[in-house]
Amino acid sequence: MRDALKELSDKGSESNAIRKVKKTWLQKTSLLVECVEKQGISYRDRNKIISLIIIEEHNREVIEKIAANKSVNNVNHFEW
Repeated sequence: MRDALKELSDKGSESNAIRKVKKTWLQKTSLLVECVEKQGISYRDRNKIISLIIIEEHNREVIEKIAANKSVNNVNHFEW
């Protein structure tokens, strides 16, 4: 996300930063889902990974909301 914010501040509306973040999110979430589907994983580890998936799903919603808002083309458009 930091790289995306840097790219957004450097290139502004010409940036594909949000799309890159979404792609990274998809890869990360797919890996977590694969880990949960593995047989032989302990109950505790499975629950930890499921918690991470829930957090990442929330992140996806935020990323999609930002991507849908075409006016976000500068790092200063975020409320910090």
